[in-house]
Amino acid sequence: MNIFVGIGRMTAQPELSFSKNGVAICTFTLAIDRQFDREKTDFIRVKCFKKVAENTANYCDKGSLVAVNGSVQVDTYEKDGQRRSFTNIIANQVKFLDTKNSQKPNGKDISKKLYYGDPFVGDGGKIDVDDIDDSQLPF
Repeated sequence: MNIFVGIGRMTAQPELSFSKNGVAICTFTLAIDRQFDREKTDFIRVKCFKKVAENTANYCDKGSLVAVNGSVQVDTYEKDGQRRSFTNIIANQVKFLDTKNSQKPNGKDISKKLYYGDPFVGDGGKIDVDDIDDSQLPF
């Protein structure tokens, strides 16, 4: 089984190109902190194709937080008589956890989101919604 799942930030603007047949190809590098050693970061090269590639290039930017689901691909080549290899993740899915447009859609700065506290903290009792101002409701 060859499965990769990772969450990280893009280290640079995703690069969009097209094959000779017109297939969209997007490449980017994902910075992922190690779980047990936060001072170390792995930089993972990712490739995606077709609509996933186009959407990733259009909606993500340097620093965008994304979740990638795909498979590991190791390619080898020979240069100057030495065999070399490199690893890519071939992404089947790229989930945008934030985007380059999330800061100011329609000119509004939403970077300071309202925080209502942790809903799982407390006695687990009922919440009286009559005490909440209607402007705070998301619907």
